[in-house]
Amino acid sequence: MKKVLIILFIMQVHLIKGQILSNDTIACNLFEDTLYALGSALSDMQSDDLHDEVVDIGFPFTFYGNVYNQLVISGNGYVTFDLSVANSYSPWPINTTIPNPGSQPENAIMSPWHDINTGAGGQVFYGMSGIAPNRFFVITWCKVPMFSCSSDLAIHQVILHEGSNKIEIFIDNKPLCSGWNSGAAVLGLVDATSTNTDIVFDPVLLADRNYPLQWTATNEGWEFIPNGTTDYNINQITYIPIDVGINYWLNSLGVTIGVGPTLAVSVSSTTTFYSEVIGDCYTSLTQDSITITITNPVVDLGLDYNIACNTTTIIDPTPTGGITPYTYSWSTGSNDTLINVGGGIYTLDIIDGLGCLTSDNIEIIEDPSPSFNLGLDYNIACNTTTLLDPVITGGSEPYSYNWNIGSTDSSLLASDGLYILIVTDLNGCLGSDTITITEDISPTATITGGGAVCDDGTTVDVSFSFNGLLPWDLTYTNGTTSQTVNNIPTNTYLLETSAAGQYDIEVANDINDCIADIVGASVDVIINPMPVAQITPNDITLYIGDEIDLTAGEYTYYEWYNQNDTLLSTEQILTVTDSGLFYIWVEDENGCTDISELATVRAVPLTQLFIPTVFTPNDDDHNEFFVIKGLNVVTFNIQIFTRWGELVFESNSIDKYWDGSFENNHVSQGSYYYNIEVLGKDRKSFSKGGVIQVIY
Repeated sequence: MKKVLIILFIMQVHLIKGQILSNDTIACNLFEDTLYALGSALSDMQSDDLHDEVVDIGFPFTFYGNVYNQLVISGNGYVTFDLSVANSYSPWPINTTIPNPGSQPENAIMSPWHDINTGAGGQVFYGMSGIAPNRFFVITWCKVPMFSCSSDLAIHQVILHEGSNKIEIFIDNKPLCSGWNSGAAVLGLVDATSTNTDIVFDPVLLADRNYPLQWTATNEGWEFIPNGTTDYNINQITYIPIDVGINYWLNSLGVTIGVGPTLAVSVSSTTTFYSEVIGDCYTSLTQDSITITITNPVVDLGLDYNIACNTTTIIDPTPTGGITPYTYSWSTGSNDTLINVGGGIYTLDIIDGLGCLTSDNIEIIEDPSPSFNLGLDYNIACNTTTLLDPVITGGSEPYSYNWNIGSTDSSLLASDGLYILIVTDLNGCLGSDTITITEDISPTATITGGGAVCDDGTTVDVSFSFNGLLPWDLTYTNGTTSQTVNNIPTNTYLLETSAAGQYDIEVANDINDCIADIVGASVDVIINPMPVAQITPNDITLYIGDEIDLTAGEYTYYEWYNQNDTLLSTEQILTVTDSGLFYIWVEDENGCTDISELATVRAVPLTQLFIPTVFTPNDDDHNEFFVIKGLNVVTFNIQIFTRWGELVFESNSIDKYWDGSFENNHVSQGSYYYNIEVLGKDRKSFSKGGVIQVIY
């Protein structure tokens, strides 16, 4: 066996091409961005005949009509989109023509596929470079020895292009090791089913670079351009591979300031950055540079200065630096190169041809004019006045005063209205101000509250509200009498009353005797009478088993309770069948409630007798006695007679039974008459008579 499969961990180190992708830039003030260079990554593939792990392409790539975002690199010079072979054996023997259905490589780019040994030396680089939408993915087999011909080094590269889906293959050196595998190698493409292939035709040997052709190549370039989904146009192109290696970023002093494909920069002055790729596959050193030029326009409006009052001045700036032409934007709204202004603070923004902004401001100080402040607009109470007495500053005395109502006095007693004062100083400089004095509108008074309550001592709130100057006076009526309250210190006066009536405000006024406007309507206070709950009947006796209905009048809601405060019913009538004490809580249509006194119900038992109509005292141990049963019997007496009135039996106990004998002899068969006297547990007595049949 020639090969041993080794599973290895792949460590990736980012390696970058020396050409900087970012362009020289002119910026203003500050440039903050990321610089980009071409780049690739290094696979530490140190074993022979192995597929690498799955690698992200970085953009969608279409191969024979199928879209892929990942691929697998073989140590034997090909790339496959069959991700299932990752980290597995990569075939080396080439003993049949491609395509070979069912055999690797399939769905592959062969750059070429031949028996090279990454375990013996060399490196494999890969990675995405460029700027969207024109990015590309590069795979490079760099100085990898031929198996059994370790001094023969293979250098070739595959480039996948974003968007166009074009494939480029650059061959720096494809040696021939005829002592192993007969020097066979395949250059071209094969789809996933080994149905479609696109193989390079050797321009020297005039044969397909497929098994069993033995061929070599140096400094060749080939492109594969998709022609539909099953075919590619193959063209030979100029040999221009992409360099690979470690990218270093340097400053103008040659000091390394970064390693890798990108460099974040922040510069405020013109700066040049350099990129070097050291020890790449093709040359020993590749260099490039980028310059960030910082240039800013400058404008100076000069020092602040004074001008006489009621005069103007010209501000005429001269900008320098930046890129012409300049665009002017004044805080006045003007876009002219100069402005004619009076006193104030003025700002100029200048934007140069690059879009860079510079600004400056200047204050033009106009010699002081008379100045005063009548204050903010304010309100005064109705029927009052206020003094306007401004304090003048600035300008030159003496001052002259001109009020809009015709007064020339320095102060003014004002009432409701608009007041304008113009003050002129000795030099004719003017100052003015305006104030509006608003007399408060008439206050308002409002009555709210009222309502209906039960006549149980509960009070009703009647609230009087006032909107005006405090304290205030109030006179109100309940429809029968009037009441006055003076010097109320708050906006609300609350009256708690249990007097029924229609309440209204008669008059309300503030501290300045401004009469309030009455807002809203009057309110009613209604005192509803209390209901009287009384149970009928309230004291009654009934026999156990009987029932009685308790009532308490007509109301809207009822709650019946026993003496244990247990809720029994919410119906109008309570039906009672047993002894107890009962009361009712009622509510009328006004929500007023009452609780009755206790009603007494006594339930007593009913006295009962159970008397047979026949018995058979014939000594057969069945129905031998005249047996009377009773319930709730206290005293008992029975007498039994013949039809001729002869007494044959008497007893004072209900438990003593007649056995059908008289004077120790059986009486004759026939009818006998009884009379019973009973006193029951209800303390009531009664008599009962009847006939008993004696049968033998």
